Amino acid sequence: MIAIQRHTLPSQRPRPPDEPTAVDVVSLLRASATELKTSRSRGSTPFVFPVAHVLTDSARRNAEERLAAAWLYLRHRRPASERSTEEVEVLLDVGYELAELLGDSEAEADRQFLSEVLADLEELSRQPRAGHTHHHRNVTHTARKP
Repeated sequence: MIAIQRHTLPSQRPRPPDEPTAVDVVSLLRASATELKTSRSRGSTPFVFPVAHVLTDSARRNAEERLAAAWLYLRHRRPASERSTEEVEVLLDVGYELAELLGDSEAEADRQFLSEVLADLEELSRQPRAGHTHHHRNVTHTARKP
């Protein structure tokens, strides 16, 4: 009879941190959004096609939606009084990333959402957190009017 040591079968090995089963939803959304980010105002895109291309606009909207999903998830997952310092820091980071994309949008709904996100970020940045100074980035509304 052959003795099999624990964790010797591939299906029993511990999974690395980048294994989808071990990665939290916010990290997945942020990583997939990062791959799609474009900037109209700077004329930058990670793709081979130009900023004005229909697929570039689609990628930008998808990045925006993924960050919005991460933001809304974090904002509503648990009451503010139960968030850890780390969760607040991630929420701030996601919010600033989202605000940057929303500020590049021409859509009225995005401008409204941007105002809400910036108000929330201002409130979050004023909340005292153990071992942290105020977390504030300068994000301005740069959306062009149609």
